[in-house]
Amino acid sequence: MTIDITRRTFLAAAGLLTTASALGGFSPHALAAPKAAVGPVLEAEGIRVFFGDDGNLHIHDGADVKRLKIHKVYISGKVSGVATEPTLVETDGQQSLKIPFTVTTTDDSIDVSQYACDGTFTVGDGGSFHLAIDLTTPSGFDNASGYTQITRSYVPFEANKETAAITVGSWDTDERGGIPFQIPLGKVYSTPLGDDVMCHELAAKNNADWVSDWNFHLPAMKIDETHYEMAYMGVIGTTSSAAAGGQLSTENLTLGATTEQPFHLWTAESAVLAFDLTVTNLAANADVTVDWTLRDFDGTVVGEGQQVMSGLSGIGTLSGTSQGEVPRGIYFLEATATSAAGDVAVARLNLSVLPPWDNPVPASTSKFGLAAIFMGAGAGYGVGRTDWVDLCKRMGVRHLRQYQQMESAEREAAGIQGMFHRGPTQGQLRGGSGYPDGELDEAARDKLFTEYTQACLESNAPYFELSNEWNMKGGVLSGATAPEYVHDVLLPMHQYLMDAGASTELCIMGLAGPDYVWLEKLAEEEDGAAWKATKAVALHTGRGNFTADWAPTPDTWGTGSDGSYWNNEGSVVAIMDTIAQLDEKYGTHHELLITETYAVTYANHWWTDSFRNAAENTLMTIAYAYKDNVDSFYWYQMSDGVWWNVDGIQPNDKEFSYGMVMVDGSLKSSALAYATAAEHLGDAKFVKEYQVGPDEAKGHGLVFDTPQGELQVLWSRADGYVINSDFEDRNDPFYDMPEPWVDVWPTKTEVSLPAEGNVTEIDCLGRATKLANEGGNVLITLDGAPRMYYGLTVDRNDPEPSPEPTEPEPTPEPTDEPSTEPTGDPKPTPVPTGGPDNPTPTPTGGSGTGNSGPSNGGTGGANDGLAFTGLNGVGLAAAGGAAVLAGAAAKAASHKHKTSPESTPETPLNAGDDSEGQSNATDIEQ
Repeated sequence: MTIDITRRTFLAAAGLLTTASALGGFSPHALAAPKAAVGPVLEAEGIRVFFGDDGNLHIHDGADVKRLKIHKVYISGKVSGVATEPTLVETDGQQSLKIPFTVTTTDDSIDVSQYACDGTFTVGDGGSFHLAIDLTTPSGFDNASGYTQITRSYVPFEANKETAAITVGSWDTDERGGIPFQIPLGKVYSTPLGDDVMCHELAAKNNADWVSDWNFHLPAMKIDETHYEMAYMGVIGTTSSAAAGGQLSTENLTLGATTEQPFHLWTAESAVLAFDLTVTNLAANADVTVDWTLRDFDGTVVGEGQQVMSGLSGIGTLSGTSQGEVPRGIYFLEATATSAAGDVAVARLNLSVLPPWDNPVPASTSKFGLAAIFMGAGAGYGVGRTDWVDLCKRMGVRHLRQYQQMESAEREAAGIQGMFHRGPTQGQLRGGSGYPDGELDEAARDKLFTEYTQACLESNAPYFELSNEWNMKGGVLSGATAPEYVHDVLLPMHQYLMDAGASTELCIMGLAGPDYVWLEKLAEEEDGAAWKATKAVALHTGRGNFTADWAPTPDTWGTGSDGSYWNNEGSVVAIMDTIAQLDEKYGTHHELLITETYAVTYANHWWTDSFRNAAENTLMTIAYAYKDNVDSFYWYQMSDGVWWNVDGIQPNDKEFSYGMVMVDGSLKSSALAYATAAEHLGDAKFVKEYQVGPDEAKGHGLVFDTPQGELQVLWSRADGYVINSDFEDRNDPFYDMPEPWVDVWPTKTEVSLPAEGNVTEIDCLGRATKLANEGGNVLITLDGAPRMYYGLTVDRNDPEPSPEPTEPEPTPEPTDEPSTEPTGDPKPTPVPTGGPDNPTPTPTGGSGTGNSGPSNGGTGGANDGLAFTGLNGVGLAAAGGAAVLAGAAAKAASHKHKTSPESTPETPLNAGDDSEGQSNATDIEQ
């Protein structure tokens, strides 16, 4: 017996594997049995299956090379099903092997007559196979149904040591509107077998810890009290993991897009963009129409096509290209397949063009860093470690928050300097009532601090960012955990480094937002002992749906999960002000490292950036980092996913959307903006800020000196500082997010500015436009998107403008209803389930890369790998905030920004691990 879902999932595999333009179905057939076979042989293109005289099922590739053996079905701890000689049958119009399994037991008290196990083995073109297992059990088997497995072995057997698991997905839409998003299909376990042949095993849901050299975990699906079904699916061949994963789809119609380029990126001045679309119709014969469009960042169509596949039952593939060569930029492939039966499938893919570029700015002067990079991500899309290194070089990355995330040779090849980041979570070192009365586990602390010290000595990292976001515990701006951090962690750790003679300097943990109160409380302890023991402060500028240049003063901050406390430029100003005041008080000098900043693109949520806004805010964030003269900034993070699931897809958890690279391996527009900023701002020196145009234009300008000449960054805030300000319900996170090629700034203001010669305008993607000089002036159009200009002139002696008042932006009125997401202690971090890219954590407070739970901010951990997430509420306090915090007004009066003295240390400041939040400490190696 088989059910419809198994039929669909089997057919979907071949739908992503076949290269024919159209097929009318599958054509497996029986052959004469080879010498070792017992009974019939089943064959399709690229695969042969038979039952051997050794009692195992044998799977060979198209060259008749043995690749996989299936030994038995593991039903429970003491019950198994052993395959016997199959017969040839016809299932759903195609031939298959019907395999009786003899049920055996190691326990004589078990009545095996209550069990029955039968299998139907089907193969498809392209090397796909599908074993549907029908299982009858005694009543009460439900308790054991989650532990069923297939016992199998690879040929060669030792290939199991190279198995890697990735998550695969497909595109979906929301009936309310917005942009398409990916949903997870399951996992693909890919094992290289030699000769470029891979074995891909598939599971919609299983435990990676129960995938071994002999066993593959496959939970049984309950049909009724005594009836269960299992489906063992896979592909033998040269296809990619991502393509093989299509077998997991349960839809009648599927559509996929791919290219042959790593990251779907063409490194050239211009290129013809070539891609493939694969359609699988799993319903009855029907006409299927495929439409595709390729648009640039402005919405201009640079390629389109349509093809009708008549009477398609099975697979159809087509190829497309742009209309000739296209220049630097990002291009959005939008494809739709529609069947006459009414089924619809969509696919998206970002294609990019970037010209070659060698970064002339060394780590010693560059500020460009990464908070996290997962070197194992993208394997299912043909992306390897070398590709990640090359991408870092092209984008201009010079610093890594956690040096261990790259091998030493990789960092050297990319010109990257790494720092060290670890530390215990708040409360980890004390039992009972906690600090100060709970018992301190000095042995555990000694073990951790000895490991940290050794890492500093071995890496010679310039800075050690110690722990993470403790200020979230007890509420931001309370300073509640500062004494514990000073006495239990910072001062003892400083002594360890001093005793070892380490050159690494301590950096105060990454603050969750601009928590100047916590920083002041830290400095008050022991008459500034902790402040004097450190050389830098780390800050996480957790930004909500505000533009990156917005700088509300502390007296206006609202600190809820959707409050104005979570801003970028105001955070930097407040903390740099506090640093300057404390340095003056204690006679010290501290640098500011922004060890987490980002432009999260959580689809169809109003609190986060759209893909277009993300590019604009990336450029703006970096320009202000140079304007404020921070030591360095670290973008969180290179790719989507989380440390415990680097290729993970989760449409209901924004932790999976912080990267500059999609899980399908394609670049987001923010990646091009980062690269653009590196090309033009990497060695820039800030000159001045000035008002651009008349007051009503609300124009802003930042002026920099660069090796290429004077550079100005110009924009307008005529449309305000709030992104997605037209959302309808603050208690509903859904937002009808516009497509990335849609300009969201309605107000365009033309201003005439003085210039010498013609002017070059450069947008956030690095696309250049020449502007003509007419009588010593150039006409510039300002809107909410920042653009860079070479050739403009400005009087450098003019005084800087006074800051604009932080008037509230128009937003929906607040309600008294609570947020739909928690704002207190974070949810626990999911425990990793093993595998080469998801190592099982060791709770030692050792290496890790990030935050706490998948839905909330953190309270101190430096060990669990996710991005900072204090931004998870579903409302937005009106810009300027709703709460006036105690003491904040007095603080604001003294917050006149002071730029730290320019300093270029021999070894630059860097950062590495990404860690936010209160969670179990883990030991992660990426």
